[in-house]
Amino acid sequence: MAVSNASPKTLTVGATGVAAFRLVTLTNNLVVYNTADDVAVGVTLQAADAGDPVSVALLNAGGTLKVRAAGAITAGECVVWAANGSVAAYSSEDYINGIALDAAGAAGDIVECILFPTPVAVGS
Repeated sequence: MAVSNASPKTLTVGATGVAAFRLVTLTNNLVVYNTADDVAVGVTLQAADAGDPVSVALLNAGGTLKVRAAGAITAGECVVWAANGSVAAYSSEDYINGIALDAAGAAGDIVECILFPTPVAVGS
């Protein structure tokens, strides 16, 4: 059996279309926006309609990824998953999901991040 770890990976969009630079997860093997509580698999590289193929940069491939911000983020700040496949500045969660390399001034801005394939616990 051949194994492929190639990223990006072409996946099929679920019932609702997706925009570019959004975190996604899989539900019934279909791409949907990630929420704060989901396990993200990657970031969309372009927009796609429901049922269409979409290229997804996989989180386990390493490197940096561009993703939409849920609000203002300072460069160097830790980030967490947020609604609609975006990232938000860390506030008081028990974990972090990455580090912003760029600043985001407002919701919808695109920010380059180092995103972790699994959440990292924050010491208490």
